[in-house]
Amino acid sequence: MTKNNAPILEVSGLTKSFDQTERALHGVDYQLKAGKVCAVVGESGCGKTTLLRLIAGLEVPEQGSIQIDGEVVSSTSISKPAHKRKVGMVFQDYALFPHLTVEENIRFGVSKSEIESADKLIKLIKLSGKEKKYPHELSSGQKQRVAIARTLAVKPDLLLLDEPFSNLDLITKSTLRKEIRKIAKLLSISVMFVTHDIYDAIDIADEVVFLQNGELLLSCDTSDLLNQDEEKVRMYLEQIQTQARHLLSLKGNG
Repeated sequence: MTKNNAPILEVSGLTKSFDQTERALHGVDYQLKAGKVCAVVGESGCGKTTLLRLIAGLEVPEQGSIQIDGEVVSSTSISKPAHKRKVGMVFQDYALFPHLTVEENIRFGVSKSEIESADKLIKLIKLSGKEKKYPHELSSGQKQRVAIARTLAVKPDLLLLDEPFSNLDLITKSTLRKEIRKIAKLLSISVMFVTHDIYDAIDIADEVVFLQNGELLLSCDTSDLLNQDEEKVRMYLEQIQTQARHLLSLKGNG
């Protein structure tokens, strides 16, 4: 178990290419402290999802290393399989089993001794009364909740979310953002999610990481976001500064 304030995740020099001409990620270094929520922000194609897939063990980096809870799970000589990394990943399309009910989806892959704790997630994620419904009977927000609950049921140390709010309306998005943060803190789980929307980051993240063209431009605490003066991200920050300042003031007053 990671000690308080120790990194749950460390990536060093992470590089990945999908062809010989373009790198999806190049030399990314980052540490995420245990219990924190991190937002990876950037435009489509900047390498956000690739970063998650490398951490989860769904892709293999060309260079660099990944440590989870102090253990090297990926390097030039080590590649620990995804199911042994204590990492849970929720995909953008939810990846639910269409022939299984809500409770069956959440219980999938859970041992008999852990079914009770898995069932408690149904209430925690606000799906009570939906246990017997199938994915096609659910809204996008409800599907996202099922996907999150199913991932949490196997008790990962690190939860990865790929664009978790992209298919949701504004009201559902705002509600789910706050619920994810509340659950993360309640269960003492670390979270990394990717988004192209700075509103998502400011609303619930402790830290923000900016990616551009596969490179890490900046990482900082969300509360320090408006104080950053890095030339590489200044223009991007200027575009959202007014909105960000407003959201931060609302968050502080709440």
